[in-house]
Amino acid sequence: LFNADNNRLECLLRLAWAVGSRNIPLRLISGGLAKDSSIETIRQSELATFMLEEPIECLLDAFAIEVVNGDSTSEVLKIIHLWNLLVSDLLFCKSSVIRRYFSALVRRMVCRRGAAERQLASALLQLLFNKLEESDEKLVKNAEFFVLLCSLLDHCKNNQIYVDDVMQRTEKVLDWLDRAKQHTIANQESYPDDKSLIGRLDVCRGLLGFLTKDEKTAIGSEANGTQLIKQLLDEFILPSSRTYVDLIRQKESDSDIHIQRSMTHSAISRGGIDESDKTMPRSETMGPLLSSRSIPVCGTSESAKAAYNLIVALCDTTPLNYRCIVESLLELFYSEPVPTMNIEWEYMPGYSVRSPNSYVGLKNGGATCYMNSVFQQIFMIEPLRNAVINANFTDDISVEEMVLNEYNVSEEHYHAIILKAVQSIFAHLLGSEMQFYSPKFFWKHFRFCGQAVNVREQQDALEFYNALFDSIDEGLKKLGEPPICENLFGGTFADQKICKDCPHRYQREEPFTSISVDVRSHNNLLDSLKEYVKGDLLNNDNAYLCEECNKKVTAVKRLCVARLPPYLTIQLKRFDFDWERDSPQKYNDYFEFPIDLDMMPFTVHGLAQAEGEVSKEELTHSSVTDSGRGVFYIYIYIYIYIYS
Repeated sequence: LFNADNNRLECLLRLAWAVGSRNIPLRLISGGLAKDSSIETIRQSELATFMLEEPIECLLDAFAIEVVNGDSTSEVLKIIHLWNLLVSDLLFCKSSVIRRYFSALVRRMVCRRGAAERQLASALLQLLFNKLEESDEKLVKNAEFFVLLCSLLDHCKNNQIYVDDVMQRTEKVLDWLDRAKQHTIANQESYPDDKSLIGRLDVCRGLLGFLTKDEKTAIGSEANGTQLIKQLLDEFILPSSRTYVDLIRQKESDSDIHIQRSMTHSAISRGGIDESDKTMPRSETMGPLLSSRSIPVCGTSESAKAAYNLIVALCDTTPLNYRCIVESLLELFYSEPVPTMNIEWEYMPGYSVRSPNSYVGLKNGGATCYMNSVFQQIFMIEPLRNAVINANFTDDISVEEMVLNEYNVSEEHYHAIILKAVQSIFAHLLGSEMQFYSPKFFWKHFRFCGQAVNVREQQDALEFYNALFDSIDEGLKKLGEPPICENLFGGTFADQKICKDCPHRYQREEPFTSISVDVRSHNNLLDSLKEYVKGDLLNNDNAYLCEECNKKVTAVKRLCVARLPPYLTIQLKRFDFDWERDSPQKYNDYFEFPIDLDMMPFTVHGLAQAEGEVSKEELTHSSVTDSGRGVFYIYIYIYIYIYS
């Protein structure tokens, strides 16, 4: 039916490669094509690659039909020099469809039993191993490459096809796995490229099928060997179990082992832990651990499954490895007597470990989203976080065991307890390994106007914000520390009365920790702030009594900013009371705000300059210092919390 020859097969391969690499002009070159003809071309246009999926599939189908039906595998071996280009351009292209189709083509060609097919499988396996050793960048998220390589390994094993340098290739894969483990230790995260990790584990499992029993024992369990079984269990899959067993042993021993602190996000960003930095005290209740964070190299269930399959392959026909895995599992999970009567089968823990490089959440007690929003935002303000965490309590206040008596506790002691509860929340948000923390102690002891808070009842976020800041500052004052919330968020309003019929003006300052602006009349923050400082005209019957003139005069009454804080909190007043329905109403009007906010036009000096009452030179001179610190005018948007 087909009369295949070397020239036709070579032309089909050249055409498939040329279309795939977008290098259409072809020219036959004696001795094969140059290796660097168009290896990177296909990666330069992702859109073009996807448009060529169907033509490439047709060409590869034609090539496969020509080879299989024409029994021309021996002819393919004569043009093996073209396969390097095909692998480079088709198996490493951006289109997963083309990669899968090319992999299927190779498997169809080598699946038949014959001398030529055996030689082709061995040659392609050698080519793929060479690509495996070239660069990790080409293999990122390329599962098809590893699937094809593992398929060829399984095919060679099942058909007793010789594979050379198996032990050396196995050692190279083990070296890569060791580098992945070192990445996890250094960066405190599971290995990020899951497909490459799964692929290496599967390739290692495939190579084990060619090793002898003694060679697998040396890799898996021998004391002077790699001890791969122990590494896979303790580092790749179950580091938390190993850490727990080590902790129990340390508590039973009298040896004093150095405490190694858990790395936080800030410590990682600084490049490690500074032992001289005592801003985060070590835990006094947790014993020392031999390892740092218990983070597995395998961060997903798929990679963990691949590691388990590798362990099973190590135990195949190898009694010593089988004994090693049994002893390791007994040590990790059955080192102490287990009461079988109370075992909950198929147990699913209520808490799970947070994913790498992610933040710790706060559990919602039912309707505590207003609490969580405030906590998460103020936690990200480093001066406030450090002040709360570094608060040194002289008395023993336990956030786990203490029960607050609402009738006997003093107000001073109440603020100290709330500060301790906030300290516990911040500490868990900073260093917990769990996905979320449940602040039950805070829910139980926090009071709204002297009444216990109901976690299933929504409250106003601004009221909670103010009550929380009062408790934090009062608690710090009890410890002899400065009020951090007042220093960071506290500013002063200027309540001004400016007389129009006489030169007198009156000003009274009031403290604030937030500015509330209206969202119904305006759709952006600048217009709302202009309306905020616009003021009201007092005239006629509502005229202002000037104390200096002792008579009623026309005046402007307005509220503006006298002193701005380092961190400015702005509340959008979206709630109002509907007197007709006798219920609160929320307004979901569109509202926008700038990234950089200049508050100068809304201050006492800014308004005075706009009205021509003060020159820019006088304004600059008067704004150098304010109570011993610089005056703030320009704010950069950093956080916003949404509560509804």
